Amino acid sequence: MGTVWTAPFREQRLKRRLCDVMEASNLKATSPKFAIQLQRGVHQLETLEQSMGFCPVMQSPATRWAYFERLDGININGVRMFTAPDLAYYHQQRWTLVRLQFRSPSQQSMAQQIEHLLMVRWAMAQPGFPNEASAYRVKVIRWHRRRWMEHHLEVNGRLLAQADGLVQHDLQEMKWLLRCWQSDPSLKTIPLAKEAKTCDGCTYRDRCPAEKGLKQAKKVQERELLDVLQSKETKSLRTA
Repeated sequence: MGTVWTAPFREQRLKRRLCDVMEASNLKATSPKFAIQLQRGVHQLETLEQSMGFCPVMQSPATRWAYFERLDGININGVRMFTAPDLAYYHQQRWTLVRLQFRSPSQQSMAQQIEHLLMVRWAMAQPGFPNEASAYRVKVIRWHRRRWMEHHLEVNGRLLAQADGLVQHDLQEMKWLLRCWQSDPSLKTIPLAKEAKTCDGCTYRDRCPAEKGLKQAKKVQERELLDVLQSKETKSLRTA
């Protein structure tokens, strides 16, 4: 059975962790803002413990459970994958794999939901876990509009195959992106985000062509690409 933290101890641990993360990221915040974020984090943890998804762990000492670090990678079909669940517990004859999202959009795309199923692939490759998909449930618990929202994802062979296909698609996209970068290290031809909100909070924004705005960066790319095409066409006419 795990240890139940008291409210003051929970706040102290969270405060220490928050300070460590901010220091490692070279971030600073005013005392009032820090206090607000700390209390928000405490509230999230307290309400998370009361959520339906955590009931089997919090209310039953006999429940088998374990938590994992997302950086615990594993090789699956030649691909290093970092899809470990945040929590796994055994309940009603199956393992429930839990993904926690402390920040989430109002709606999740089908691709995002299928991506969660990769937790099953991770578990099936781990010693001590069943290697059959039917032995698992997948639960997503996400924070949205000041409350925890929960939903289950169906686990079956067809959806797992789609998750595998999503990985292969992402690999091809990354290879294509690498070729673009190798052909032009200036990042002038790098594919940009589809929507400006994708850039919000991006840690690479200050080194991105879209540093001063996505719309402007796309116009610059289009203009430069047109210049390159016109230059190639002119060369072709001269050599003809």
